[in-house]
Amino acid sequence: MLDLGSPILLEGDISGALSVFGPGPDVCPEEWMLQNPGLLLNVLSAFRDAGADILPAMTFGANVLTLSDYEMGSEARRLNTRLAELTATAAPQVTVAGGLAPAGHPPEPFGPLPFTDLIDTYAEQSLILKDAGAGLILIQGMETLCEARAAVLGARQSQLPIFVTLTIDDSGKTSAGCDPLAALVCLQELGISAFGLQCDAGPQALLEPLRRLAPHAKVPLIARPGMEGIDPEEVSRSCWELLAAGVRILGGGRGATPDHMRALRILLDHFDYQSFPPPKPSEDPAVLLADECDVYYIEEGAEYSPPIDCSAELATDILNAEEANPDLLLFHLRDVQDAYQLAQSVHLAHTAVCLIADNEEALEVALLYYCGRAAIHRECGVDPNSLEMLAKGYGAVVLPV
Repeated sequence: MLDLGSPILLEGDISGALSVFGPGPDVCPEEWMLQNPGLLLNVLSAFRDAGADILPAMTFGANVLTLSDYEMGSEARRLNTRLAELTATAAPQVTVAGGLAPAGHPPEPFGPLPFTDLIDTYAEQSLILKDAGAGLILIQGMETLCEARAAVLGARQSQLPIFVTLTIDDSGKTSAGCDPLAALVCLQELGISAFGLQCDAGPQALLEPLRRLAPHAKVPLIARPGMEGIDPEEVSRSCWELLAAGVRILGGGRGATPDHMRALRILLDHFDYQSFPPPKPSEDPAVLLADECDVYYIEEGAEYSPPIDCSAELATDILNAEEANPDLLLFHLRDVQDAYQLAQSVHLAHTAVCLIADNEEALEVALLYYCGRAAIHRECGVDPNSLEMLAKGYGAVVLPV
C-alpha cells in the first residue's frame, strides 16, 4: 500500500508521449487508447521503470459528460474499467490512480448543468475506478474551485485517498481566476489526502505559489512543473528548491520524459528531509474562510452584517450590505428554497460568508452549493450535534455569537 507520509513520485507527460501517435480532434482519446493498447502499455511501462510510485489510469476524459461529447456516454464503465486494468498490467507493483479532470460542462449558476449532477458524474466515475482496482483518485488540472469541489464531493464516495491539482498560469492563479490558497483552504477541509499545483512552465514558476501554500497546508503538497526543453539535471536542481519549500509529491507536466522522472527519483531518494522539514503550520489564531478567488482571515470579535434574507433581491442586498465593510455577510436561511436562492447569487459577494439557518435541511443545501469554505452561526435552529456533523462534512467552521 502507498505510504502517503513518504515522498512520492508521480508520472510524467503520458499524454504528450501518446500525442505523437495520437488521435485527431474528433476521436475519443480513451477509445483510441484502448484501440492501441500496446502504445499505452509502452508509455506506462517507461514511466514505471523511471521510478514512478503512482501511475494514473488515463481516464481523465472518461466521465459521462465528456464522453457524451463523442456520443459515448454509455461506454463510461467499459472505458474506465479497461484503462484501469491496462495500467495495472503495465505496473503491477505500482499504485493505480483513477484519473478525473474537468468535464467541460459549466455547472449552475454559470451553465445549465445542475451542480448535483456534476457531483454525481464524478461519484459514478470514481466508484467504477475503485471497482476496477484504483488505489486512489487523482483529480488533475482543475481550473475552478467549483468543479474541483464537485469532483472531491463525488470522489469521496469511493472512500479512496484523493489527490487534487490546479493548473496555474503566470499570474499564480488558474486561468479562471481561482486562488490556489482559497482552493487549499476549502478542499483540505473536505478530506483530501494531498493538494498541489501544475503548470506548463518550469519548476521555478511553482516555487513562490507553493511557498505561499506551505504554512497553511494540512496535507502533503504536490508539484507538477512543465519540463519541455529543460535538461533533466536542471529539472532536478530546480525541483530541489520545491522540496526545500515543503513539497513531498513530485510529478512532471508538459514535456516530462522518463529521463526527467529518473532524475526526480534520484532527487527524492537522496534529499535531506530532516534539514528541510515542511514549514510549521501558521500560528495565526484567525479562522480561514474562502471563496473561489479570495481567502478571509476572521479574527475574534469579527463584525457581522445584519441578517440578509435570501429573497429575489438578494444580489442587490449583497452589494448594499458590503458597503458597510463587515467581516462576514450573515445570510438567513428559512428553508431549502432560500438555500438555493443563495447559491444563485452568492458568487457576487466579496466578503466571507456566514450562514444562520432555521432548519437542518436548509443549512445542508446551502453548504452543499457554496463554492468555498463558509462559517456557520452557532445560533442556528439546528441540533448542535447535527450542526457539528454538517460543518465537518462540508468543511465549514462553526463560529460563536
